[in-house]
Amino acid sequence: MKKSILAMVMLGSSMLVGCASSLQYNPKYVGGAGTGANIEGKATLVMSDEAQKMVFTGGPSSLTGAATSITLPMGQISREAGLVVLGGSFKDGVQVAVANTDGTYNLDVQVRNFSYKYDQLSNLGMAVTPKVSVEMVAKVYDAQGKEIVDKTYSRTDFKGDTYMISTQPAEIVNENFHRAVSDMFRELVKDINDKTSNKSS
Repeated sequence: MKKSILAMVMLGSSMLVGCASSLQYNPKYVGGAGTGANIEGKATLVMSDEAQKMVFTGGPSSLTGAATSITLPMGQISREAGLVVLGGSFKDGVQVAVANTDGTYNLDVQVRNFSYKYDQLSNLGMAVTPKVSVEMVAKVYDAQGKEIVDKTYSRTDFKGDTYMISTQPAEIVNENFHRAVSDMFRELVKDINDKTSNKSS
């Protein structure tokens, strides 16, 4: 029994040694709008070209997996997750622009301060939990140009499932990033919905 446990730990650790992973946007990780909102009007997701093309390349903040690295298209994933969540939350849909558009809700967002780790210590070395941390700064203006939201959203040590052995630990980081960003967009939609509901009541 002890030998089989040791073999599992060694195999799991070997998956986090000396590899570089290029990750991609996966719509399955976003999981739909999930807000239940139906806000009057159209949304414009405002992101600069630079923000849409932002790519993270680097290793984890943990000692576990320190010899590994990932390349994550943060900008593309953030844009696409935003389109899914906002598109299902505004009656007239959503568009992307690099500047504010008259007559729409303008959501100026910046996704930043991303990091990730492979947490093995909290599992007594028997399993690894990939965790991500990320922020999203958002300013929202209504169709009349009035600022209604100015807030920084964050997810710290956002985690998916703990696993004993995985041949693709970096892909779990990718999934967690998708889910964290989608979650922050849903929280943003809730704040917009609360503001517009109070305005109309």
